[in-house]
Formats: sequence, structure tokens, C-alpha cells
Amino acid sequence: MVGCGMIGSAAMKYLALAGVDVVGFSSREPSSYADHDGVFASHYDAGRITRTLDGDRDWARMARASVDRYSDLEHESGVAFYDAVGFAAFGPPGSRYVDCVRNIADDFSTVSRTVRPEDFGIIDFGANTEIEAQDTDAGVINPRELVRAQLILAERAGAEIRYEEVARIEPNARDGVSIETIEGNSFVVHRVLIATGGFTDLSLTGARLQLDVQGRVVLLVEVDQEVASAMPSLIAEDAEGLALSEFYILPPVLYPDGKRYLKIGTAEFNHPLKSRADKISWFHGKGDVSGDIHALRRTIETLIPSIRDRTMRQLRCVITYTVSGYPYLDWLNDRTAIALGGCGQAAKSSDEIGRLAARLFDGDEMRYPAITAE
Repeated sequence: MVGCGMIGSAAMKYLALAGVDVVGFSSREPSSYADHDGVFASHYDAGRITRTLDGDRDWARMARASVDRYSDLEHESGVAFYDAVGFAAFGPPGSRYVDCVRNIADDFSTVSRTVRPEDFGIIDFGANTEIEAQDTDAGVINPRELVRAQLILAERAGAEIRYEEVARIEPNARDGVSIETIEGNSFVVHRVLIATGGFTDLSLTGARLQLDVQGRVVLLVEVDQEVASAMPSLIAEDAEGLALSEFYILPPVLYPDGKRYLKIGTAEFNHPLKSRADKISWFHGKGDVSGDIHALRRTIETLIPSIRDRTMRQLRCVITYTVSGYPYLDWLNDRTAIALGGCGQAAKSSDEIGRLAARLFDGDEMRYPAITAE
């Protein structure tokens, strides 16, 4: 197992539970981003939106399967990572996104309700807004803690985790796969699953995959405790009268520094990251994101005027997109499989994506979707 992030840690757990002898290669979160020249991971954060309502049926299906297992995962690992504060989709009247969410709710028998803008208290949606809310099976997950929970269960089931960065993967004459790490250690394994996210080295995969890695910046706004119980997680598309038309907002989440932050992010700005050096530079905080920050700040201050003049800071991550809009889950050859491309949707669904990836190794699961290669 190469890569033990949100998808990789889940896959390793399921492989170990199935009785597979599995070793995972991972990297630890750096204590100082500025001094780190190795691999970063986007789960180094305290908040991601989760919900079973989605504008896409397949993503909704994967989310439903994952959310249904959150409680057992928390109980079995002893790690709390899920806060069921609810979710709301919003946009102008007749919004395509809100309509899609309603249709998904009907198709999956998910309870949702239409909410009046004035019911949200601190949020100033304006009168010309349509809102569909999900009160249960939705809210916020802590990605760091979710990965920790998965790794605890993987190790408990017999998996071994080595905190070493993989430098080379190649076929071995003994019908296996040779793995070498930058620490100079060598291993021979029977088969390998690559789940390395945005830091995937395409030369290691042996295939010319179409992966679009984009840098994303989010704005964190420091808030007081009383704001925490006043809102669910939010996603808007086609919003009107704001600096951004597409964005998401997380309710206040407790971060490792002991403070609570609102979080707003968007995919409206593109920051393509072509090389490893580009990605490391991005996590070092380089690159002009002034336009992103200005739009994010104007949007959240318009929606929640009470947070104006609060302390704000940025946080960076990367998103890996595929041509299909779904993860690549398939075999590259008879020894190497991949689970790549979360497309900005994988956090909430990572347990199910990892389960599907693990099932590749027993042949019982349909490979979905197939790889698109040049």
C-alpha cells in the first residue's frame, strides 16, 4: 500500500480485515511546512463537509455507504471525527444545484426540508434564496482524525505502517513488485495499491493517467464559541449578489491551536500544479492567491456580517481531478492497482472508496470507473 491518506488508510484497513498481509508506506505531517521538501497531504486539516445529499447520484451513493459506517468506525477505533451538525444547499430560486439535491433526496429516501432564509439567524442569505437542508447524516468530519481512526483499525487487524516515502516501484523478477524508499530501504511485495493523491508521481504508476492537480486556498475566520451552534455546513452554486457564485462554508471547527474557525473555500480559481516542485512550493505558501482571498473574504463577510474585522488566515490544499469526475479504481497491470483522484469529493466518501479499492484484490467488485489513458 503506497499512500495512507483518506482513501489509502481505508483501503489498508479493509485489506487487513480480509486477512491480507499488508504494509503501508506513508509520510508524517511535517512540523514545519516551510522547512519540508517532501510529500504533503490534504487531510492535514480539521474540517471537511460530509452529507449524503449530492448533485451526483454516484457520489451520493458512496457518501451514503461511508456515512452509515461512521458510528461503527468511531466506536471501534475510539476516535471521534464526526460532528452531525447538518447540511444545507442553497442558490437562487430555480437553482439547478438545489433541484438536483432535492431529487437525490427523493431517490435515496433521504429526509430533507425546504428552509426559509430567515431561519438561519446569523447568516444573511437575502430574501431571494432557495435552501434545502439535511438535518441528519450530515455535518463535518475531521480528516486528520478519520485517517487516524482508519490506521488504528488497520494496525489492529495486522497491517504494518512504515513512515517512509516511496521513490521507486517496479516489477520484480520473482513475480512481485520491488519498492524502494528515499530512506534507502528496499522491499518486495506480491502486489501494490497506489493511493498517493495529489502527490502521485505518474512515473511510478507505469501509465499515462490524466490527472489535473489544482491548488486550493481556503480562508479561516476566528470566531467565538457561541457561533458554533448557529449553523450547519453549507454549499452554494449559482449564488447571486456575492463575490463568488460557487463556494462552501464549514461551521466553526476546533483547530489544533485551540481556536475555532469558520472555513470558506471555492473552486472558482485555478492554480494548476504540474510538478512535484510546484506542489511543494504551493504548500510552502508561494503563489499569488490575493484574488482568491479577496473574493472569499467579501463573500463570507456579506453572508455573515458579524464576523467582519475578525482574525483571518489562509490554509492550502490540493485537489486531484480525473477526466471522468470519479476516482480511478483499477489495475494498471497484474501487480499494480490504483485508487486516485478524489475530485474534491472524496473526504466524506473515503471509507467506501477505500473499500472498493480493497475489493479489487479479490476480484468480486466491478472495476468502476475504468481508467482513461492517453
